[in-house]
Amino acid sequence: MKFLRSVFLLLSIGFIFSCFSAQGADSKLLHPSHSGGARKLRVAVFERPPYTFKTEQGAWNGVGIELWDQIAEELHIPYEYVEVPLSEVYEKLHSGECDLTPAVSLVPKGIRLVDYTAPYFFSYAAVQTKSTSLFQQLASFYQNLIDGGILTILLIVGGIIVVFSIVIVIIERQTEEGHFADKADGKFFHALWFSALNLLCLEYDVALRLSPLGRFLTYFLAVLGICFVAIFTGAVASAITAANTSSKVFRIEDLAHYRTGTFKGSMLDLALREKGLPVREYSSPEEGLAALDRGEISAFGGDATPLSYIAMNHFPGHFALSVVRSKPLFYVMAATPGLPQFAEINRKVLEISLSPDWRSRTEHWTGPLSF
Repeated sequence: MKFLRSVFLLLSIGFIFSCFSAQGADSKLLHPSHSGGARKLRVAVFERPPYTFKTEQGAWNGVGIELWDQIAEELHIPYEYVEVPLSEVYEKLHSGECDLTPAVSLVPKGIRLVDYTAPYFFSYAAVQTKSTSLFQQLASFYQNLIDGGILTILLIVGGIIVVFSIVIVIIERQTEEGHFADKADGKFFHALWFSALNLLCLEYDVALRLSPLGRFLTYFLAVLGICFVAIFTGAVASAITAANTSSKVFRIEDLAHYRTGTFKGSMLDLALREKGLPVREYSSPEEGLAALDRGEISAFGGDATPLSYIAMNHFPGHFALSVVRSKPLFYVMAATPGLPQFAEINRKVLEISLSPDWRSRTEHWTGPLSF
């Protein structure tokens, strides 16, 4: 009887020990940072240049890939890339099928599904339209002149010339000598010419043939003319810059005047639908820009950085980029909830993205960023 009790006790102890051993093994699988039991993280990637894209040689590259490669190397994290459609990334991260993705935009719906790192890249929503012709640029120049108040400036200048001409004729006709002393015909029209030249700060050879009061008023007019020439020059320069610049500012409401296409599920796509504006959805920015180039749509909206990148590489000179400043975009890494290495990864994201050379490293992929 004692023998049976001893055997039963030994079997119980063995069973309990095996349970704890199995639990420890499972714990190592769940925590790949433990030495000796590390498993490769499954990193979800998808085509979204210049953040993540696959080269012709089959390697993954881009802003997010470069950042993740550096973090994984410094933290000694083994990993493997898993190609996942963008539409399924959040679902696979939330379920644990994938552990991390290196480049997604920060969206409210993702807060409930995944853990976000700090942002490491900033962009805007934007709209690509066909490049304008010379006639359209001239029309834009004219409209910008009107918007800049150039007509108001010209009316004020014209009024000053007329008023000064009347005043100078009244003052100078009382003198016995001087340019306006005689009673010759055309005195007022000569005064207009005299006033216009002085207001434009041009030399006039009879300026010294005036009374002291006339000279004082003429000098005052010349000083006033300097101010108006500066204002006029600034207005024209601003209108030329606005007409020729390739990066303009759009509002969401402006797209009501376009046949607009969007990248399905993008922030701009959702914003347009919230405002009740009709849109045509495309599965990728490349597909949307190709449709714009064919004339199927008159504008395509998405993220400014990929739109600039794709247009520069596949449609050079075809489009003009317009930024929607009311829709900023923040790019982050997203991880499955509770990932053990998340805190260390997030710390590295902050450390690298705040380094002085980070902007130049990103522009290696994106090209110069002007928005």
